[in-house]
Amino acid sequence: MTEEEFLVWLNENHTTDDNQCWIWKGGNNSAGYGCVGKDGKMMLVHRISLQQKIGRELDVKEDARHVCPNAPNRKCYNPTHLEPGTHKENMKDMVIHGRSQTGTKNYHSKLTEEDVIAIRENRGLFLLSELADMFGVDQALISMVANRKIWKHVQ
Repeated sequence: MTEEEFLVWLNENHTTDDNQCWIWKGGNNSAGYGCVGKDGKMMLVHRISLQQKIGRELDVKEDARHVCPNAPNRKCYNPTHLEPGTHKENMKDMVIHGRSQTGTKNYHSKLTEEDVIAIRENRGLFLLSELADMFGVDQALISMVANRKIWKHVQ
């Protein structure tokens, strides 16, 4: 398949949702992004689509940011819903759109939002080591919670 035939195939292998997202009908990677084999490598479909739109390859330090209206969609590869950007910008987008695994959404979390509130309310009444024992975590975690280094989204 030539490069031109591949791009035609790529641009026709989708369904369109209410937000005009082009939803990839092929395989996905473990993170849920559309991917396809090309030249012996697995490629992210949205990166290929964005590169086609901007007329150049993305730099290794550039991400293809989803800017879909209403709710960004990992399977979308509509070039009008994609913009190049830094990894930091992409991570900020993820937080803004509620796709980050913060707080109890993170399956590694040892605390709940209620625990965090209690730790902050009681940090002057108990030693950090005492709070660590009470919540079954280490003192470093209690310190980061109390000083708002983590769980920043909890007031």
